[in-house]
Amino acid sequence: MTEDSGSGNAKETPASIPVRRACFDAVFFSGFLGERARALCAQQPDRTAVVLLHLADGAILDLCHIEQLFPDWMAGRVYWDPKTCDRMDLVFVPYALITRVTFSLPSIHERRIGFQTSAPSPT
Repeated sequence: MTEDSGSGNAKETPASIPVRRACFDAVFFSGFLGERARALCAQQPDRTAVVLLHLADGAILDLCHIEQLFPDWMAGRVYWDPKTCDRMDLVFVPYALITRVTFSLPSIHERRIGFQTSAPSPT
């Protein structure tokens, strides 16, 4: 007895998992974010820049600075405890995992350090 699957010799293909296209990318982080943060901070020097990365898994990363940008992911330093800013962790984040970026400017009395807005030095 032969099995008839409709196509006889059809090969099974593995189910594909859709990968979300990244809305934020290296261009956003290398250009727009830093430029916008510097411009806003120049207007309000009594404020501290804070950048939060909201991830698809629900995590929120408090970004201090970006270490390196790659085509599909970034390496950055994040504050482990934003209240004390005493410890930073190195994180590797795929852009596709970032669902939102929040920029805020709390008073320097509320937050002593935050996102580094200084322009990168030429190498």
